[in-house]
Parts: sequence; C-alpha cells; structure tokens
Amino acid sequence: MPEKTNVTIDKEEIISAFENVYEKINGYVANLKQKSSDEILNGSLEKAQQLLNELVPYESVIKKLSEAKELFNNIQNGSNGNEKVNEEKEESNSEQQEGEEDDVIFDPQFLDEEDENKITPEEDFRIPMLKGLIYLGGSAAIDEVIGFVKKDMKNKLTAKDTEVINEDGLEKWHESLLIESERMVEEGLITNEKKEGYWEIVQKGIDYLAKHGK
Repeated sequence: MPEKTNVTIDKEEIISAFENVYEKINGYVANLKQKSSDEILNGSLEKAQQLLNELVPYESVIKKLSEAKELFNNIQNGSNGNEKVNEEKEESNSEQQEGEEDDVIFDPQFLDEEDENKITPEEDFRIPMLKGLIYLGGSAAIDEVIGFVKKDMKNKLTAKDTEVINEDGLEKWHESLLIESERMVEEGLITNEKKEGYWEIVQKGIDYLAKHGK
C-alpha cells in the first residue's frame, strides 16, 4: 500500500499567488486602457476599439480570480461561499425590481423657439459620456465623466440646460445626463455594478461608440 502523504495548505502563500497574478493582469489591462485613451485623443476610434476588444477576456479572468480568491478565503474560514452567492442573487433581484418601479420618465419641453431657451435632448449626452469613459481609461467616477462631458459640450449647452433646479446646485443638464445614463445601463452600454459611484464602458458601448461616434 502506498504511503500516505500529508498535504498542508499555506493560506498566505496561496493568497499571495492570487494577488501576484491579479496585479500583473491588472497592470496589462491598465496599459491597454491608456493606449486606447491615446488613440481617442488622436481621433482613431477604430484603433481604440481594437485595443479595448483585447480587454474583454482579461477582465473576465480578473473577475474570476477575485471570485476564486474570495471562495478560497470562505473555505478556509469554514464557509463554502454559497451563503454569499445567494445573498448577491437576492440583492441583484431586489435592485432590478426597484429599478423597474422607480423608472424615471422625463419629457423635456421647449419653453419657446429660441435656441437659448431649449433643453438639450437627453440622448445627446450619450456619445460624450462614452467618449469620456474611453478617454478616462474605460472606467471613471461619475463626477469625472460629468466633467469631461461639460468640456466636450461647452458650446452646445443652452441657458436652460444650465439652470439650477435644486438647492444642491444640480443643473438641468446634469439631470438629463443622469437619466440618459440609466438608459445606457439598461441597454448594456455601460455598467455601474463594479464600483459604487463609478461608470464603466462595456463591449456593447465600445461598439456603439465606434459606429455612431464619428
């Protein structure tokens, strides 16, 4: 009978291996995002799309590595990880239902025929938002994207767009942009699930920008 071999698991060594692989892949992804941003600045959406297309499988690997690391930790701590998976599913279903119930419908009305009194249609913010996300490396804080859009559309925003509509200083065009962002999330052009307060462009958004952004 073959002799039994005792196998021990060095948790710290495995966690370190996870982090090492994650760091290298994440660095490569960051480099691709920077290159794609440079191509946008050079006016080449096609090259930017090609570079970002390369990101898709690597981002999938990063996600799976994070999940595997978390599952390993759960196992080491005496849990099989199923509880967290079920919680995330319930939370996702709950958020989806809330989103359906709280869907905002906004129909901007022109006060008169003068251009300065018109409100920029919500859909006009779509391309600038996608361009901003590409320029900012594929994902960015919402405030950063809003800042990019403001610069990109500085000669297009009307007096009505810049009217303050609440005590927090929210301008009308901010509201229009945020409403359009909700549609973009629903259509799968961007996602806001990976990090709170952040938007990230996804493949469908890249394809949309390549087709309509020229």
